[in-house]
Amino acid sequence: MESGSLKPNYPKTRKPRKLPPNELSRYVDDNPDAFLSEIGEHFSCSAEAVRKALGKLKITLKKRPSATKNAARKQDKNLMKK
Repeated sequence: MESGSLKPNYPKTRKPRKLPPNELSRYVDDNPDAFLSEIGEHFSCSAEAVRKALGKLKITLKKRPSATKNAARKQDKNLMKK
């Protein structure tokens, strides 16, 4: 009976990152008002991938989407009254 090793026979490789951290932080600095979906379009990935990458960079503040259409209409009406 042979005794073997539990070490794998192949070298471990990491997947390339879809969002390079230095490029992502530079893009956020240049475009601070960009939505997660806009950043995702720029880097060809999903908004969720952008959110996770920004979390790893300790950039957690994100722009909230606008309210419902009814709330937007009420706000427009209030602005017209003034």
